[in-house]
Amino acid sequence: MTKIHFVVEDVSGRGFIARALGKYIFTETDNLKNLRQQVRDAGTLPLR
Repeated sequence: MTKIHFVVEDVSGRGFIARALGKYIFTETDNLKNLRQQVRDAGTLPLR
């Protein structure tokens, strides 16, 4: 299993964004609960 590390940023007025380190994975949403689920979903994507 490959681990993917995400950097999470609070973008004032816009919500939160998460970027995977070393991968082309990016997600954003207006709250942390949704961001957590989106990061988990992104982590299940097949990587090459």
